[in-house]
Amino acid sequence: MIERGMIPDKAAFISILSACEKPEALELGRSIHAKALETMTVLDTGLSNALLTMYGRCGSIGSAENVFKHIREKSTTSWSALISFHAQNGNVDHAFELFQRMYIDDVKTDIARFVGVLSTCIVESKLGIGRLIHWLLIDSAVEVASVLGNALVSMYGKCRSVTDAKWVFDSLSKIDIVAWTSMLAAYAQHGDSTAVVNLYYEMQSKGVKPDKFVYSLAVAACNTPEMLYDGKNVHACINQSNIEVDLVLANALINMYGKCGSVVSARQVFDNMSERDLFSFNSMIVTHAQFSQGNEALQTFQQMQVEGIEPDRVSYLGVLSASSTLSDLNIGKMFHAMVSNGGFKRDDAVATAFLNMYSKCGSVQCAWRIFQSLLERGIVAWTSIITALADHGHTRRALKLFDLMVDEGIDLNELSFVSVLSACSRAGLIDQALVFFQKTNRANKAAFRSSHFNCMLDLVTRSGRLGEAETFLSVSPYQPGVVDWMTLLSASKICNDVQRGRRAAYYLMELDEDCTAAYLLLANAYAFADASL
Repeated sequence: MIERGMIPDKAAFISILSACEKPEALELGRSIHAKALETMTVLDTGLSNALLTMYGRCGSIGSAENVFKHIREKSTTSWSALISFHAQNGNVDHAFELFQRMYIDDVKTDIARFVGVLSTCIVESKLGIGRLIHWLLIDSAVEVASVLGNALVSMYGKCRSVTDAKWVFDSLSKIDIVAWTSMLAAYAQHGDSTAVVNLYYEMQSKGVKPDKFVYSLAVAACNTPEMLYDGKNVHACINQSNIEVDLVLANALINMYGKCGSVVSARQVFDNMSERDLFSFNSMIVTHAQFSQGNEALQTFQQMQVEGIEPDRVSYLGVLSASSTLSDLNIGKMFHAMVSNGGFKRDDAVATAFLNMYSKCGSVQCAWRIFQSLLERGIVAWTSIITALADHGHTRRALKLFDLMVDEGIDLNELSFVSVLSACSRAGLIDQALVFFQKTNRANKAAFRSSHFNCMLDLVTRSGRLGEAETFLSVSPYQPGVVDWMTLLSASKICNDVQRGRRAAYYLMELDEDCTAAYLLLANAYAFADASL
């Protein structure tokens, strides 16, 4: 047109600009802008809005801002477009500044549309902005209709202000499926699974038909064994509806049943799927592994390979955890070779899983080599190697390694501590265990639990050092329980220490006056002492 000497009019320019609303057409859009400035003395609001929209959709926010500044009579569309583009690009503060300018300039005719734009991008740190927008709506006497109310519920949900979201939700004159979904999502984002399930039931009681997204939220909320009944109820409702159980929903059901502890139900969903992806297999492998079903996890892993799905690190971590329960070194070595060929050789999480597997399979040498190769050694790696050394008779090495772990500032966990103490007990290293306990207690007092003191109590009573056992009970920061005093009483009977047994029985009966076992043990102790005279 231009090559033939024809000058485009406003309508032609707007039409051409609409075809340039994608990043790869930005330079063409700029050339059309330049041609428009050449042929027209003044760009009216309509053409300026077309330019603004073109630049915004091409991602050139600076150019869009420049066009906006030169619009003499800014329309609602002008404000809306620029606010929208800033919001979509994460410039929430600047979008809100424009919103305030618009409000001050008394451009109120379409205020609701801007709230929807801003609500989609407000994050938790911008809750104050969201509340101010809500206040401006109230101040402007704008009616909170369904679309606007849903946007506000969604905004408060994203900001994790569930109380505000529920207040808006309850104030809606008409609650549609979008409002229900927004409120369910708000509870889900807040991590309140019980509230999600309760609202789902309330929604059903009011005759509102859930859609696929609502079912997905309800399924995801059922994530503990106590919620298995609710999960099965939701699943039954899905089956009774006309909603297709697609790949995403089926995966959610597998994950739900796994977390609720129903491996059989998870497997039924998995086996009935017409299509399975990596997430499907990973969820099933991890579920089998969590319940020590090593063979089933391995079979699922093999099925995944048969179906041509490439394993990822989650797959390997799951199957390694499962193979550890089998204590089959040959299987472990087979997977080690597969992982090395799969590019996960330098993955510390996978390497730690191998360390744990070799430890449980009794191959301390292989476990030690992997431990030495780790670039970053977390508590799981330290615990696995210390436990492996302790369990296989390398008690002194385990003690030294534990000291090194403490020196490196690694937080203790119960398993590593108890493993060392148990190893000391088996090896008869009582004095070393006492020194280890006292030193570790001073360095990590906050990390100690009642189980640590119980372990020491068991260790010293088994060795017949009842005086130290009684001292442990008196200095323990935890209130000794029935089991603790029963341990001392039993040891006193075995060692013919009647007086100490009487004291243990006294404290035991204070805790449980109906403890017949205490009376019997004490009576037997007296009888044994008399017989020894």
